Amino acid sequence: MKEELYHQMRELENSYWWYVARRKIILSLVTKFFHRPEGRVRVLDIGCGTGSMLRWLATYGEVRGIDASPVAVTYAQDQAPTAEVRQVVFPKEPLPWRDRYNLITLLDVLEHLDDDLGALHHVQALLADGGMLVLTVPAFQFLWSGHDEAHHHRRRYTRRALRQKLEAAGFTVAKLSYFNSLLALPILGVRLLGKVLRRGQPASDLRRSPRSVNAVLTRVFGFERFILRFISMPVGVSIIAIVERAAPLGTATALEVARLTN
Repeated sequence: MKEELYHQMRELENSYWWYVARRKIILSLVTKFFHRPEGRVRVLDIGCGTGSMLRWLATYGEVRGIDASPVAVTYAQDQAPTAEVRQVVFPKEPLPWRDRYNLITLLDVLEHLDDDLGALHHVQALLADGGMLVLTVPAFQFLWSGHDEAHHHRRRYTRRALRQKLEAAGFTVAKLSYFNSLLALPILGVRLLGKVLRRGQPASDLRRSPRSVNAVLTRVFGFERFILRFISMPVGVSIIAIVERAAPLGTATALEVARLTN
């Protein structure tokens, strides 16, 4: 992404409705599915951006973050001083650590990568036995807009296509759902209108909203965390997946156990 978008992200990510509600949804599902193993717990945020998730992920274990942008790394280190953050172009460059991780997050990163399946294979190799990956991506190619172009997206996904990629990379899927569903129709309307009126250079959708509007959107989108703990949504602007390494035939995975005990 362009450097200016990282500055914009840093300004908005602790208050803007999309970031705040998305974070609540992700952490709610991590709380449900992630069973902390005994001993040292390692957490890795791949494509950590400007670091807002790192502070929250630190509650689950020793957290590290990587990002391709030096600007993002600087911001992330400032936001999460207890985290180890390094500049790494994933998956082209090796990580500076040899560890494997109990929890990995790949949040709105996969759509930026040329070889998404290859990247998933790399992530799978970084997971410890029983480790969990939390993944989010944008949904539906017909929602493609100037926002995707401004953020250098390569593609958007359907749930079926993402499942195929995850299973091909050797993951067992525990939860796979669309989200940002309650606001899907208004967002679709805005995107379609934007295509009709589009002029000039592609632009990010991220911009400060009036406080009252931001509060309402945060509550509406954030309410989905209560729904997603129990059911999957049939449509939405984004997709969230909770997965782990595929287990040998006849062996229950940690996430399958989690589903049975929650």
